[in-house]
Amino acid sequence: MAQSESELQGASDYRPSDTVFPHEARHPLPQHSPFVTHMPFRDLTGRVQRETEFILPAAHIGGFADIYIGHFTEDDKSPPFSKVAIKVLRMTKEREVVERLSRSLVRETAVWQHLQHPNILKFLGLARDSGKFCCPALISPYCDNGTANDYLKSHPDVNTRLFLVRQLLSSPATNLRQARLQIRGITNGLNYLHGMQVVHGDLKPSNILIHDDGRPLLCDFGQSRVLFHRGFTTKQAGTTRYQAPELFMGENIDKAADVYSFSMTSYEIWTGRLPFSEIHLDVVIALNIIQNDTRPAKPDPASRETELIWTILQACWRRIPMDRVSIGEVMRNLDHIFFS
Repeated sequence: MAQSESELQGASDYRPSDTVFPHEARHPLPQHSPFVTHMPFRDLTGRVQRETEFILPAAHIGGFADIYIGHFTEDDKSPPFSKVAIKVLRMTKEREVVERLSRSLVRETAVWQHLQHPNILKFLGLARDSGKFCCPALISPYCDNGTANDYLKSHPDVNTRLFLVRQLLSSPATNLRQARLQIRGITNGLNYLHGMQVVHGDLKPSNILIHDDGRPLLCDFGQSRVLFHRGFTTKQAGTTRYQAPELFMGENIDKAADVYSFSMTSYEIWTGRLPFSEIHLDVVIALNIIQNDTRPAKPDPASRETELIWTILQACWRRIPMDRVSIGEVMRNLDHIFFS
């Protein structure tokens, strides 16, 4: 079932419990692997079985990882019951690659395991026997609906101008109210991250999964940063079409960069168009943004709802980071426009 307005608004105040997995043993990564750290994690070694040795379709394959479908069991005596996604970093024996991906694994685990929110994909743990070259695999619930992009592509009859994804209703009819709830759900998740002083770092539709009940779930924290913590607040680039202008200039990533990416993500969700779809080369997109301060064009003609949301997008994609609104302000503006 879909989220109600009260559930969405209440989710913005959601905070994690002191112990994420109170009944599970936590273990450091094995000392014999190149991924040595004293960071605790939920160890699922021996409890995850691959459903198939085949990698999921290309849309599920990232730049540094492959995703497999598997099943998780609570103990050795129980049959597999929970369908899970197994994220396996694409390792080689090259030392430089191993070191880079090991940092990514540690970063993603360190951030993700402490996040608990209705609009954040749940982290289940690490399985040391499911990865490659002693690198553990990251385990999370599998979402049959796939990413926001997957769902939209598989439902061409849906008016993509109005909403992120269609709710799982028995009727093919969908209304704008549900669309607003979907975008509000993404805002909730990002607002929670920023409240935890976490910057996502690569927000885009392909990093938003759709729960069985229709909730959008932010995922993929491999490029995330924890503010005010050494080792996290470094320069980082996301995906060109969704990346804030200052990141092209080598500035540090922060919450304002996430807000910019949110605006590009919302543009794609609302219009059904890829940001800068008329430009095919990333370098040309970057040059247009840097030199001409280019932004996506507003649909013409524009509906009343598009005119309203456009004011929010413009406030999010301003060139100067400090001039952009916070994600909390975006939530309040959405509530005022659509839910008041």
